[in-house]
Amino acid sequence: MATYSALDVSSLTLTPKEAEDFGKFVFERTFEDPALNSIHNVVTGLTMKEQIVLAGLMPPTGIKDTGCERPNSGAKVPFSEAYWEPVKVGDTLIHCPADLNGLFKAYYNKVSSYRELYDIEGSDLHLFLLSRVEDSAAKAIRRLAWFGDKNVDEATASLAGLKDDDNIPLFDPIDGIWQQIFTRVGTGSIQKADVGKNAFETFNNLWRKADSRLRTAEGKQILVSREIFDDYVEYLTEKSIAFTLDATMDGLPRVNWNGIPVVNMETVWDLNMEYFIKDSGGDPYLPLRAILTIPGNIPIGTLNDGDFDYVETNYDWKERQTYLAYGFTIDAKVIEDYLIVTAYDDAFNSGN
Repeated sequence: MATYSALDVSSLTLTPKEAEDFGKFVFERTFEDPALNSIHNVVTGLTMKEQIVLAGLMPPTGIKDTGCERPNSGAKVPFSEAYWEPVKVGDTLIHCPADLNGLFKAYYNKVSSYRELYDIEGSDLHLFLLSRVEDSAAKAIRRLAWFGDKNVDEATASLAGLKDDDNIPLFDPIDGIWQQIFTRVGTGSIQKADVGKNAFETFNNLWRKADSRLRTAEGKQILVSREIFDDYVEYLTEKSIAFTLDATMDGLPRVNWNGIPVVNMETVWDLNMEYFIKDSGGDPYLPLRAILTIPGNIPIGTLNDGDFDYVETNYDWKERQTYLAYGFTIDAKVIEDYLIVTAYDDAFNSGN
């Protein structure tokens, strides 16, 4: 049976002087994932095809009362429906120290018995691998919730898509929030505002396009990609407008526009947008993105929210391999079209 080491140390120079403690490693910077509830409502206990009932507004009522018979305009409350369709997602990391270079002292200098040559449970290495898997699982939730696309494909000379078709399995389990937005903008059910000559003008355009019910909703936020956020901060600075840059507990910087939080989504959006290109020429695909909505309108659904942060680990004594696995069910929805408005483009519109 094939064996594996979950650590790829092939690019390290393994000599008697290399680092001997996981705590002393310098990792490529991975940003803290935002708390789901700061941007989304999390809906738990989902089953396949669970119904979402949408109650619409009554048509206008109030007609002339002409006699003994009570007036009746015939008004009715309209209902529509959508369905949760959670999909199972998961991955497994397999590690066998026998395939790990024997000069890698961060592991081998901590081994004190023959058993520990193979069974890493409770060791620094085990905790290190657990932290990497948990981080990867958290990123998978954000990636699928926002950028899932059941029909995603590699970019062509005339169509946007992935840089590399090997990454299709990372995105095709569900249709995420952006794919739903693109589809409904195309049908006209979600309003799309123009990207202006700067972020400030873009926010004004979003506001003008927003439904009155969204404009008066509590908890509304403007979610933006990095370039729009940076441009807005520069605009405030250049205009000498006093502002406070809030670094909140969820790791997403915020400033305000007319009392509405503007949230920098670069660690959720921009890092995943790097997988996509406008066409095979390699240009970025819609790097300027903004959404005005409320958390309750873009929920993430799962069977149990505890699945989002649970990693299963097991040592197989026969194969002398450690397995670290995660799994969860997930779906994401844009619920009410009138409670969201978006703007996206490849560049600021200098002609506005």
